[in-house]
This record gives sequence, C-alpha cells and structure tokens, in this order.
Amino acid sequence: MALELQYQVPVFSVRNLEEMIAFFEKLGYTNEWKYGDPVYYAGLYAGEKGENVIHLSLKDLDNPAALYLQIADVDEYYAHCMQQGLTALEPPKDQDYGMRDFVIIGPEQFRVTIGTELTPMSELPTHP
Repeated sequence: MALELQYQVPVFSVRNLEEMIAFFEKLGYTNEWKYGDPVYYAGLYAGEKGENVIHLSLKDLDNPAALYLQIADVDEYYAHCMQQGLTALEPPKDQDYGMRDFVIIGPEQFRVTIGTELTPMSELPTHP
C-alpha cells in the first residue's frame, strides 16, 4: 500500500509556547491557530497555501520531536500498519481537535501520529 500523504508536519515539544510562537513568527511563519484550554498546541504556517507547517506542543517534553502524517484514509492505513507488525497505542479514534488519528511508537520512542481530517482547524473553536 502506498502512503497517500497529504501533509507531513514536524511537531516540536517546547517549554514556552508563546515565546516559541514569537520566534517562528520572526522567521516568517504565521500562527494560524492555537488549541486547548489552557492552550497547549499551536499550528504555524509559511509559504503559499500553508505548504510549510510546523506544530508546537507543551506536551511530551521527554520526546522533543515527533511527526504528524495527515492522510486520506486513516482506517485503511491503520490496517496496513497492523499488517506490517507495527504497534499502535490504540486504534484510530475521533478527536475533539477535528482529526481521526492513532499513534505509532517507533524505535527510540519516536512518536508518529497518523490521521485524517474530520473538521478543518479553521472551523474549530479558537482559543486566545
């Protein structure tokens, strides 16, 4: 099965979300959304149509980087991953942040979250 990748998003764990948002804005990124109450996650975009995306997270500081893969059909890809002998933390499920996703933990505890968009971030409630 070929991976039908829509987006590949590096996720960086940070200690000070606002400080890191300001840093990336100086580099030319735009903070498009923040998520959580209190806010613990942010999406920053650069380039045409947001083709360059990074996420910042206050969670999982023991693992400073991870990867989020947005694909067309998460359930089909989950079945593929299971056939490959990979282990997921749990099957795909709908999340309140508008995605249906699951997490694979790879070598060296590298975290890869794989999901399909259910609701665009622009349609979810925003947070300050």
